Amino acid sequence: MSKIDKLIKIIYENIDKKDLEYVILNRIRNELNKIDYYKFKRVQIIGKGEFHYFTFEVVKDILISNKYQINENVNELDDLEKGILENNEEFGEYIFKIVNKSKESLNVLNNFFKGTFFDDSEERIFKEILNKKIVIKEFVFDDCQDYAYILSKIEKLEFEECTFNNDFNFIENKTYHFKSCNFENELTIFNCQIFENESLFFDCEFKSVKINSETINIELFRNCRIEILNAHNSIFNKEILNDIFEKCKGIKLNNLRFNDCIIKEVFSLANSSDVYYKNLVFRNCTFEREFSLYLDSNLEMNNIRLIYCNFKSEFIIKVKKIKLLQIENTTFTANVNLGSNIIEIFDLKSSNFTKNCNFYNTSFVKYNDFRFTTFNQSVNFSKAKFNYIDFSDTNFLSFVDFSEISNIENKQIECKKIKNRKTARVLKSKLDEANNIIESNYFYSIEMKKREEELEEDLKYGKNFFEWMVFKIHGLSSNHSQDWLLSLFWILSFTFTFLTIEFVNTYYLTHTVDYILIDMIIFLGFVYGNYLIIEYKKINKFYYIGIYYIFYGFFSQDWLLKFFSNKLNPFSIMTGNEELTFSALIYKIIIAYLIYQFIVSIRQNTRRK
Repeated sequence: MSKIDKLIKIIYENIDKKDLEYVILNRIRNELNKIDYYKFKRVQIIGKGEFHYFTFEVVKDILISNKYQINENVNELDDLEKGILENNEEFGEYIFKIVNKSKESLNVLNNFFKGTFFDDSEERIFKEILNKKIVIKEFVFDDCQDYAYILSKIEKLEFEECTFNNDFNFIENKTYHFKSCNFENELTIFNCQIFENESLFFDCEFKSVKINSETINIELFRNCRIEILNAHNSIFNKEILNDIFEKCKGIKLNNLRFNDCIIKEVFSLANSSDVYYKNLVFRNCTFEREFSLYLDSNLEMNNIRLIYCNFKSEFIIKVKKIKLLQIENTTFTANVNLGSNIIEIFDLKSSNFTKNCNFYNTSFVKYNDFRFTTFNQSVNFSKAKFNYIDFSDTNFLSFVDFSEISNIENKQIECKKIKNRKTARVLKSKLDEANNIIESNYFYSIEMKKREEELEEDLKYGKNFFEWMVFKIHGLSSNHSQDWLLSLFWILSFTFTFLTIEFVNTYYLTHTVDYILIDMIIFLGFVYGNYLIIEYKKINKFYYIGIYYIFYGFFSQDWLLKFFSNKLNPFSIMTGNEELTFSALIYKIIIAYLIYQFIVSIRQNTRRK
């Protein structure tokens, strides 16, 4: 049996056999009516209804001459059965005692599908017969046009566990459903009809799907596995994906690409651990309803690209991990929720957010970019984690919450992770607006450091030396009035060093050359040691204070720090009778500056002065 005959037999098994018997009877009636009755002896030509009365021999001869399938037991009919019948119903029964109904019914169906039928009325009968649902199971469709011709004659088709090695020809006004089918070649989808409460495809596997310049008015996929889907210049009036988990073998969407499409229904992906998603690309698409990727905590996605798109309703992405989220030249006219995601690369540029935007607790692991993007209403970055921050070309027009932002290790963001001074200023000013003074002060210090870096670049061209020096001293002495412990360290270490030099000069040195040499060694050791501690944080600052204390106590024997305490007061000399030397004056000026930085740094815990 050929594949075509096998397909026809499957269709035959779906059809009510009485309908086919009616076709057979109609054919025989028409052929008998063509007889020239006068040429046959013993033929009565009494008319009754649509039939004439014929003898058994005449009917048998006509059937044999027209190649009907004669029943093997026809010669066993008794004389009465071979006689003349008197009404239409008995005539039909009489005919079917002669004809092999099952074989002839299949032949009639074969002839119809091969384009052979008696007349137009018979074609209309077949159309009524084939207007009922036909189920084709476990059939393999090869690359043969005959399949398409046969299937085009059927109004309502359901395919179950079939394999398609060729493309499938959809006809718009016909009804289809594919269940657990496998499409080995590229499938081009056209608009058609579907059965009530069904999608076009359920639990199917696709190598490649193409939708081009179509208006799709039906639900397409449920619980399917798709390697590649390319949709271009199409309008989707129903849900593209509407996955459920009844009898689900898993859901897989490898590469979905939509170009120049309008999606009028909700676009969402199934939320289950038994699914796999890889790449979603939307270019120049409009979404009129909600866009929702609210996925299970174990799911990861490779790439989501949204380029020149327009989202008119709520936009939600909540995925455990996304390797790349690219949003470019895209407009969001409703709320956007990207909270609690882990995004390795976040590339956002030239886009516009009309309503509120949420990045709460989102981790930007490797790289993030917000270039040329405008946020018109509030933005929530609270508890977000950044590996790198650049807001220099970002336009925030309303409230922004940067509270408790941190680096990826959930620690305070380092200065080197802030790209430039403008970014630090944005963070500082937005935290100021939220009355978050403490965190705002931290980014103020980073802003100052970034200004210092700018001045270091100016030094290469011989510009702004004195401004750079002021910023450098300010940074080293108190981290731009942010670190009171650093100021305290400088106060203690500088006082210990100055007094040590005084005691060494007074009690241990006698020559001017010794003064200069020893004082220079002590002072350079003090400066270099402090610089290493501050810049590289190699040693705890207050371990170093202990070393200063030991040296000071050794040379001064002031282990209880009585002289040290008196000297620490920058105004104490002005009430006594001692002379004010030049070195003492320099000390008083420096220590007064350090005490001022110490006080201001403490006050920065509540406000910036």
